[in-house]
Amino acid sequence: MSTRSMIAYRDPDTGYTYSIYCHMDGSPDWNGKILINHYNHIEKIRELFALGNLSQLGNTPTECVAYMRDWGRYYEDNFPKPFPVANPAKYFTKTGFAFGDVEYLYTFRKGQWWVTDEENTEPHSIPEAIAEIERHRSELPPPQAPEPMQSNTAKLPFQQVDPRPVENIDDLLKEATA
Repeated sequence: MSTRSMIAYRDPDTGYTYSIYCHMDGSPDWNGKILINHYNHIEKIRELFALGNLSQLGNTPTECVAYMRDWGRYYEDNFPKPFPVANPAKYFTKTGFAFGDVEYLYTFRKGQWWVTDEENTEPHSIPEAIAEIERHRSELPPPQAPEPMQSNTAKLPFQQVDPRPVENIDDLLKEATA
């Protein structure tokens, strides 16, 4: 199962807000970390968006798996899309996260990345989101070790294999049924 995300930014030169879809690893502790560590300047973000929709985000555009560049899927849906509003987080939450089961929206605004999700409809910082995820994980009960499997081999009768080579199967079958 994939954790899907949308990545959006407002281009300061054009005033348009663009978005791309990322199919895998969309949680803040993966895609969020990559965005704040490797795509923190508008030039890098534009390089990323030139790829269009992604299967997986990488540390560099070269390391990303892009639907168009890597898989030849040059469909209209895979190009970056302009958002109908200046603040995609407000639009995203009003539509009820209806973009193909997207779980996270990342927006680059005011020089930093923000994340929005179903539970936190107001944009918040990625480090805050990561801390919250870790807090939830720490509250989970530890995984239980599976029950050891019981072997049934002791209950099976031992069967001796006849070491003689089989030259005639009919003779062997007669011996077995005699």
